[in-house]
Amino acid sequence: MKTLFLFILVLNVSVLPQNIKKIKLFLENNSDLQKAYTLSLDLEHSLSDKESGIILFVDENEFQSVLKSGLNYEILIDDWKVYYNSLQN
Repeated sequence: MKTLFLFILVLNVSVLPQNIKKIKLFLENNSDLQKAYTLSLDLEHSLSDKESGIILFVDENEFQSVLKSGLNYEILIDDWKVYYNSLQN
């Protein structure tokens, strides 16, 4: 399932010109979790980590929503297409 998700993500990145970022959202309490749900992010395919955060891919519109939400985040990969293309070399 994870491989299928990555394949679809790579296909979307190569076909669509939008920037895809890999980010980590820090969800420190229930209020943060509720904010994340209201943003309509694809939380189903996110990964959780030990530090009360989730790791997910977002497009530019979703990232703007994260910025406006006030949630704490870290950008892990700023441009997935550039990152992916660098792996081929």
